[in-house]
Amino acid sequence: MMVSSLKATAIAGLVHTILAATTSASTATTALGTAVPTLTILTAVASPSASLGATLPSQAPLPPAQGWCIGQILCAGSLLQTVGIAQVYTDPKTFVDKPTSKSSQRVLADFSNFNLSTVTEGQIVIFVDTDFLGEGLELEAAALTNFNPTPAFLNNVTNPLLKAFAQTVHHYWTQLARNTNQSALWDEYPCGTCESSLIPLNHTFVIPGGRIREQHYWDSYWIIQGLLHFGFIPNGGRIYCE
Repeated sequence: MMVSSLKATAIAGLVHTILAATTSASTATTALGTAVPTLTILTAVASPSASLGATLPSQAPLPPAQGWCIGQILCAGSLLQTVGIAQVYTDPKTFVDKPTSKSSQRVLADFSNFNLSTVTEGQIVIFVDTDFLGEGLELEAAALTNFNPTPAFLNNVTNPLLKAFAQTVHHYWTQLARNTNQSALWDEYPCGTCESSLIPLNHTFVIPGGRIREQHYWDSYWIIQGLLHFGFIPNGGRIYCE
C-alpha cells in the first residue's frame, strides 16, 4: 500500500512539473497540429574557465585529417582544436553546432591572423562571437499537419492523473518536429555563404530535444537498415558523428 502511495506521489510530482513546463509551449499547438510551434533558440553565452586575458595552453600535434569530413573549420584541424582548448563553452557540443556567419574562406582568414603561441581566451571568444551564429540555427520548427491532439488510446486511460500525464507527453511531438533551415547551410565549400556541421535532410524529422538539436539514429532497426543498404550510417545528423 505504501509503495502504491509513493508511486502515485512520484507520478503526481512528475505530471505537475511537466504541465508547468509545457503550459506556454502548448498554447502554440492548434487542432491537428497545423500551426508551426514557436521555436526558441537558446544561444549559450561564452563562459571560459580561464580569464579573458590568459594565454591559451600549448597545443598538442594535430590529429590526422579525416578524409570523409569536408572543411577546415568544424572538422579535425587547427581551428577546432584551438577553440576546444579555449573551452569557450561548458558544453563542447555548443561550438560544433554553430553555423558560421561568413564564408569558410573569411572565417579561416580571420583565424589565420592569430599567433597561436600568444592568442588569449578573450580573442577566441570575440572570434567565435563574430564569425559564428547561434547553435541550432540550421533547424526550424515544423508543423505536424496530421497530428491528433486527442488520440484514441487516451480513452483507454481511466486514471485522470495518468491520462493528463499521457496527453502532456503526447503533445511533445509537436515541439520536436524539425525541418532544415536552408538559409543557414553552406552552399558549396569553401565559397558558400556559411558552413555548418549539420547533415541536412530534405524532409521533416524528429529530434530528441535539449542539447540534441539534430536527428539521431538510436533505433537499432534503422541502424541495421542503414548498414544493409549503405554499409555505413552515422550516429547522428552532424559531420562529427562518426
